[in-house]
Amino acid sequence: MFTTLGNLQVDPDAALLFCDFTTGRTLHLSGRAAVEWTRPGAPGDDDRTGRRVHFIPRHLLAGHLLPLRADSVAPAPDNPPLTSP
Repeated sequence: MFTTLGNLQVDPDAALLFCDFTTGRTLHLSGRAAVEWTRPGAPGDDDRTGRRVHFIPRHLLAGHLLPLRADSVAPAPDNPPLTSP
C-alpha cells in the first residue's frame, strides 16, 4: 500500500474496477488520485492512518460482463484483518 501511495504522488493517474460476481457486471472508473497526508488521529482521520486518497473520476465504463460467476465471495486469506477504531 505504501508503494502505491508513493506512486500516486509521482503519477496521479489511477483506475478502480468494481466487479459484481453474482451478475458478472463491472464498473471501471479512471481518473486522478491525490494522497492527503495528515497527522494520525487528526480530526477527520477516520482510520487513524494519517493518510487518505481522494479520487476524481474522469471516465466511467459500465456493464461489461465477466465470463465468471460466484455465489459467495470471501476475502483472500492473506489479506490483513480489518480493524475497528
